[in-house]
Amino acid sequence: MASHLQQALDELRMHLEARGYSIDSVTPPAAPIPTLLLNLAASGNDGGLWLELCFLEALEQQLGTADLMQCFLPLLTNVSPSQQTPLCRSIARFNVKLPVGGFGLQAETGLFFFKHNLLVPRHRSEEHTS
Repeated sequence: MASHLQQALDELRMHLEARGYSIDSVTPPAAPIPTLLLNLAASGNDGGLWLELCFLEALEQQLGTADLMQCFLPLLTNVSPSQQTPLCRSIARFNVKLPVGGFGLQAETGLFFFKHNLLVPRHRSEEHTS
């Protein structure tokens, strides 16, 4: 991972922790790229939903002065094969109306998720200090 992306992930972690969020992280080889895990559970509860935040390097050269952050939220695991077709129909209806992001289903694993990618300007630290 490019050093500026790791620095941005570290800054995001500090920002979220300073605001009281429960944060964990995974790094290779446990994950393909360094990823922050933001616990969305109600205060004092274990478990709940974990929002995965990571920077994607694939388009780094084409984006120029921005980085691509992926926000990935697993919603339901092990959707049975018999329920996947009706769920896919519902996903298509939802996604048509969403301005950004989208729901999806990984058929092989039965994972139902929401994913949103956003452009984050580079030189974030410099902008906040001037």
